[in-house]
Order: sequence, then structure tokens, then C-alpha cells
Amino acid sequence: MLRMYVMKKNELNMFRAICNGHMSMADLKGATGVSSISAYRIAQSLASKRLIVVRRDGKRSVISPSSHGHSKALAAYLEGNRRPVEPLVGSRLLVMLSVSNYPKDLGRIAKEVRLSSESVRRLAWVLKGYGAVNQERQMVSIPESDVSLVRFLKDFSKGACSAFLEDMTSTGSVLWSEGLEFIFAARGLDNAPYARETGITAMSRRGLEFMSDTRYYHYAYWRPRLRPEDIALHNILVDPYSARSMAYSLLFLMKEGYDQRYLLKQGAAVGIGELARQMMVYLDGEAVAGAHFPDRADLDQLRAQYGVD
Repeated sequence: MLRMYVMKKNELNMFRAICNGHMSMADLKGATGVSSISAYRIAQSLASKRLIVVRRDGKRSVISPSSHGHSKALAAYLEGNRRPVEPLVGSRLLVMLSVSNYPKDLGRIAKEVRLSSESVRRLAWVLKGYGAVNQERQMVSIPESDVSLVRFLKDFSKGACSAFLEDMTSTGSVLWSEGLEFIFAARGLDNAPYARETGITAMSRRGLEFMSDTRYYHYAYWRPRLRPEDIALHNILVDPYSARSMAYSLLFLMKEGYDQRYLLKQGAAVGIGELARQMMVYLDGEAVAGAHFPDRADLDQLRAQYGVD
């Protein structure tokens, strides 16, 4: 999955040239100043990342941006030569994608991008020089005032996740994505070594046999071990306003047990911090005003049905 996000400067320059209408190898060689062999290799790399499509027109290769979401996002961001490519080069884009939705500390970023904390610190320092990130002590975030950067990172992440899912299954759909991880539904998987069952699929493996024709998975190439709190939160992310999803997640946490601090921390990390706080209040037996929290009597019936004390 990393290859989808890590790009060299010459790849970004060539992609920009393609978006500006240079559609043949000869055009790209002149526009980018690289040799014929280099132009071919760069084009092949961009095609492997699903950013461009190379097709034959007689003896000539015709190149164009692909229809994938991350290609469209990158094209919109680089349109008109207004934005420099330097902040996107190499692992810098990985760091920005890691914090694309929520601020994270250097340690969490390092875990996600598979680099040392010191390497991430240096990358954040470079990105800060470009105005691409803010950093306060250990916390790194994207400047909310840079609307085009915020939109690009979110759209690129979503598009790249969808493109990557195509390699794993022909029946899958992305239900939630955040930076370098996503949750998806599928009837079956072809090749997914980093996908882990989550939501009601994982709950069913642990004694709560919920019926569903669809299987739910969480994908992150750093392969985190999913704790009960993660599985419960993922189930809610699939459908944040579903009373049934909330009831199943609460029931699962009652059965498996949970750590309050971890629940709050992970809830904040995936953008539902307030909902996680309300879940904790509900589990403590206190009243919660949220409309999608189940009535106590209804939850008691579920507990009796599934044998949860």
C-alpha cells in the first residue's frame, strides 16, 4: 500500500505535465527534460499507482490521468502550477496523510508510516517550513486554513484506499477511511494480508452471533492488534447514526470489558470522541441524551438474548 502514497519529484512533475495535456512519451520527454527511458519508467510507476492510464494508439502510447479518486484529487491540487510539488515528495505525503483528519503525536505518526520518531520529526520540520503542517511540541496537524490542502488529502486518501481495495476483492466497498487506514465491507477476499475482521464480523467470532451476509474488515498496513474498543468503534463508524449499531457495540463492550482511557483515546483518533465519551457514560449506568443510544429495557433484552451479564 505504501507505493500508492510515496512519489518521487520527477513522478509528480510528469503527472502535472500529463494533466496539462502532454499525452505522448515524446511530449513528456520534452516537458520534463528526462530521457526516453526515464520517461517510460516514470510512466510505468505512475500507472502502477493507478494515477495514469497508458493505452496504445497504433504505434504511439497515449497517456492520461486515471479515473480513480486519488488521481483526480492530485490533478485538482496541482492544477495550474499554483502548488509546489515538494511537500508531496517521498515520505512527506505519508506524514500529511497520517494527520489529514486529526492531529496526532510523533509516536503515533511513526507507527503508521513505519519510520522512526526522529525521521518523522525531521519530516514534520521540513513540512512546517513549507507551511504544510502545524506542530506544537509533539502534536502535528494540517492547517485548517489551507482549504485546498485539507480537501486534497481527504480526497486522495479516500481514492487511494478504494483503488487499493480493488486488489483485494471485486465485491468490496470502502465504508470509512482516514489517512492511511480504512474500513470496508466485502463478501470475500482474494489477497488481503493486512486486513483484520472488525465490527459485527469480529463480534460474531467472540460469541455474539449477529447475522449478516456481508463481512467487515479494517485495513492498515502497520497491522494493529484490534482490541474490543477498536472493534466496537469500527462498528459505529460503519453507520454512526444507527441505533442497532450502537446497541451491538455497547453489548460487545459489556461482554468483553473495556478500558475507559483507551476508548476515549481511540474515539478521538477516529473522529468520534464525543460519541465515545457518551458511550462511557452510558456504560456507567448514567443517562445519555443521544437519540441513537438504546433504551435500557431494549438493551437488557439483548443482554438476555445473548447471555451477557
